Amino acid sequence: MTLNKRYRRNIKKNFSFYFSMLLLTLLAVFMNLLLGGIVKGEKDYLYDMKDNTACEDGQFITYQPLSDDDITTLEKDYDVVIEKQEYFNFETTENYRFRVFKKSDKLDQYQVMSGDDLSGDSVLISSGIAERKNIKVGDSIEIGGKSLEVKGIIAKIDYLLMLEELSDTVGDENFGIAVVSSDVFTELKSDEKASYYSIAYNEDNQTEFRKHLNEEYGVASYLKAENNARIVSAFDTVDRYDSICTVILPVMLVCIVVLMAVVIGRKIKAEQRQMGVLLALGYGKGKLALHYTLFGIIPGLVGSVLGILLSVPSVNKVGSSLFSQKIEPLTVDFSISAKDIILSLILPALVYGIFVWLKAFMIMRKNPIDMIRGTESGKKKNILRMEKSKSSIRTRFMLRSIFGNIGRTLVVIFGISIGGMMLVYSYVCADSMQTYVDNSIDEAGTYNYEYFLSSLNNEPLEEGVELVYSSFEVQDHDSTLALIGIDDIRYLNTETNDGSKVDSFDDGFYITTRAATEFGVEKGDTITVLDVSSMENHEIKVAGVLKNNFQNVVYTSRKSAAELAGFPEGSYNAVMSDKELNYADADLSSKVTMQKLKDQMQSLTDEMSQLVYVMIAFGVLFCVIIVYLMVNILITENASVISMLKILGYRNKEINRMTTHVYHCLIPIGILLGLVIGYKAAASNFVNSVASYHVLIEPYISVLSIVKYVVLVIVSYIISLALLGRKVKNSDMAVCLRNNNE
Repeated sequence: MTLNKRYRRNIKKNFSFYFSMLLLTLLAVFMNLLLGGIVKGEKDYLYDMKDNTACEDGQFITYQPLSDDDITTLEKDYDVVIEKQEYFNFETTENYRFRVFKKSDKLDQYQVMSGDDLSGDSVLISSGIAERKNIKVGDSIEIGGKSLEVKGIIAKIDYLLMLEELSDTVGDENFGIAVVSSDVFTELKSDEKASYYSIAYNEDNQTEFRKHLNEEYGVASYLKAENNARIVSAFDTVDRYDSICTVILPVMLVCIVVLMAVVIGRKIKAEQRQMGVLLALGYGKGKLALHYTLFGIIPGLVGSVLGILLSVPSVNKVGSSLFSQKIEPLTVDFSISAKDIILSLILPALVYGIFVWLKAFMIMRKNPIDMIRGTESGKKKNILRMEKSKSSIRTRFMLRSIFGNIGRTLVVIFGISIGGMMLVYSYVCADSMQTYVDNSIDEAGTYNYEYFLSSLNNEPLEEGVELVYSSFEVQDHDSTLALIGIDDIRYLNTETNDGSKVDSFDDGFYITTRAATEFGVEKGDTITVLDVSSMENHEIKVAGVLKNNFQNVVYTSRKSAAELAGFPEGSYNAVMSDKELNYADADLSSKVTMQKLKDQMQSLTDEMSQLVYVMIAFGVLFCVIIVYLMVNILITENASVISMLKILGYRNKEINRMTTHVYHCLIPIGILLGLVIGYKAAASNFVNSVASYHVLIEPYISVLSIVKYVVLVIVSYIISLALLGRKVKNSDMAVCLRNNNE
């Protein structure tokens, strides 16, 4: 008999074991390669696009408009690039909306993804609205009383996330942008054409420029590119996925590979009797070690190859839809690097092979006779150890199985907890988002609309509440802090973190929970802020923290806010109302609708639920495979015991309770660890993952989700036992007799 003949027989006999290993290896390699390829492709595309389309460094609105001569002078004096961005909003008869821009010549240019550039009476439209509304190159659409041919489909660097208002959190499927030539833009009918200015700096003189701009023209608003959600959300999204692909996924891949290596090491140990026989027949240790090493290499190599073969054709299909849920669809050519393919091909097989090689040599250090007998140091191994205990056979067998092999026990607990962690993480994400949508936005107050004006006003309002609004940059932080001065607080929830109510803001500055958490401050602390208009530093002492998890805001009186922002006393530049007010687009810099925010967050929650289901499926599958493999090994290692029990008259059901049910007591431990690890992982990672939406979402898991989690783990365990029931039933009683004869 040659050794090679054993491969087919052994793999066939233990097909389910090797298939489970292969499947888990396949999934680990597939996920690692797939997401890695997608993220690399998207990241390279975005950063190339940023470099090639002259992305702005910021944008601003001034109270006094800039003339062409003003722009030329500022560009020359401060070595900057400034471009006036003109647009108007247009709603089609099909109830979707375009923001129509005049073509940019210097900054925030577009990239044509299909079709051609502008010519004659034509229009370019953004990829998202084109895809959702089935608008193709060559179609005609009517905008501003003029029929225009769709010449091309584009992506615009400053509208990668299609937010109608900067206060929005997710893109609107019924909103897109359109670009026309200067001549066509002039011809289009609209009474509400608006504008702002984009700027790029060629040297480090931003402070000097912004001070001068405010002194000469009055800065109504200034937004850095790194704080512009339309731009930065795309890069934040791909950077978050990149961190997952460069840290979390490789770590998980290594953990799975090492875990599987330990499992197959246990499987090889169960072959020691056969190894002893082969040694006694004259086979060398090196040849035997190589022979058994292939039992590790084969499933590792086959699983890796299948994972690679599945990931390569899937990367473009999955990649084109993954990011399009969060940003505009882009024509990215996704691919998997040769280095990642080679690493994924080699790593599992190499680790499996090394573990099996080492395990084989450790076993073969014994005397071949001891290996055949299953004894240590020449002493007969007492399989059941029944003589010294009054406990039942079942109890003694379970205790010996659990405590007699701590390594195997730890692997079972680890496998269940890892699968459980995936489940808990998913539920925490879903529950936290839903709780935020249901509660947090309403906790801010009863107002439904906020209007931010493009100019200062001092005329009394018939409806609504006057606000003084200004934006500040916080020292040592990238995020901005909104200052709102308000005297009439009827629309606000003024409950603080300590449970008290604030009657007015005359006595100081009250910061929201969201801002307090991000900037690391509490009541009594002082924070240094920079006025984005005047570029002056101010110190603000926090008088209290208001319960509000979705806004970076500090509230104070109108008088204090006007003094801090340098506004004339009695003026206002924003309005809060519980009813919709009639403002023209040209009179507004932005508009916030609370119901729209709720709908957007609900949409984000619904979108996340798809990912939750995928993670739940992976968690369940992981639990099933791990438990299946470990109980399979337990049965294999105790084949003699099982056959002896059959000889003694035990029924299959009774034997099942003694063998396959050994790990019942470990399930609660695995469930508890999975719950703790999953919750802590979500608590530490979830805030960062939603940070680009400028909200504070606190980790939360409902009792119902915990119950679902426990049930799923138990069901996974039951499925594993059910799959292994036939293995006990088919155990041969002759095994015990053969062993005794040996």
